[in-house]
Amino acid sequence: MTRTVADAAAMLEVLAGYDPEDPVTARGATAIPDEGYTDCLNDDGLQGARIGVIRDYFDLQDGELELEEENEAVVSVLEKAIGDIEAEGATIVDSVDVIDQEFLSGARVTDLEFKRDLNAYLESLGNDAPVDSMEEILESGQIHPEVAARIEEAGIPDVDVESLGENPDYLERLVRRTEIRDIVLQTMVEQDLDALLYPPSTVPPVSIEENQPFSEMNCELSAHSGLPAIVVPAGFTGDGLPVGVELLGREFAEPRLIELAYAYEQAVQHRCPPNKFGPL
Repeated sequence: MTRTVADAAAMLEVLAGYDPEDPVTARGATAIPDEGYTDCLNDDGLQGARIGVIRDYFDLQDGELELEEENEAVVSVLEKAIGDIEAEGATIVDSVDVIDQEFLSGARVTDLEFKRDLNAYLESLGNDAPVDSMEEILESGQIHPEVAARIEEAGIPDVDVESLGENPDYLERLVRRTEIRDIVLQTMVEQDLDALLYPPSTVPPVSIEENQPFSEMNCELSAHSGLPAIVVPAGFTGDGLPVGVELLGREFAEPRLIELAYAYEQAVQHRCPPNKFGPL
């Protein structure tokens, strides 16, 4: 999370690259632009672009949530964003069908991998580790009750880490992730799209004492497909709550996404520093 698209591009120049401790990074090692990501900060980046709108992701996903007015406020901001993007020279393809939310949620592997990965991280710290395992963290009493409850409800402590590679549910979810990526890429190629557009959340942020409804978060499309995405401020609701617009691109298309996001950001200038923080 950064302040601006330019900051995100600068951070990506530092972060992107091959890490021998993370073998999957080898896939993108040759996809990093020689001129760097900050060279993609182009005011005219939306000229000639083709942007596909995923209308299904604008709707409330949980029918039991009584948040219709909140959803309408988000959709109103997104409609204005689509118009602004079109005004900057992009062609809007409205609407595009990709992955339904039920199929998408079936590719979630976080609950199955969390225990394994956290314990591996703690082990990598050696004697410097403040605790030795996830179980020790849960038993410490120093974890927020709501976080502990979510971990328990998801069944994370019961995951058999040693046999995870033979867990049929886990393996099926990994296969589904590949299917999702293939479907999205096929759709983008067939319709000649530079990016897909949708709200990162179908409702505005909730107050700090409430829980943001996970069912209304659309970030799973990028997370489960492994495809890059970027969120840019799209404006505010009538109550002054921020709304973002998410753009998802093809594999290793970060340079193009930065072009698109930067051009939109510069055209609308929606970012507003929080009260009491000044012009950061």
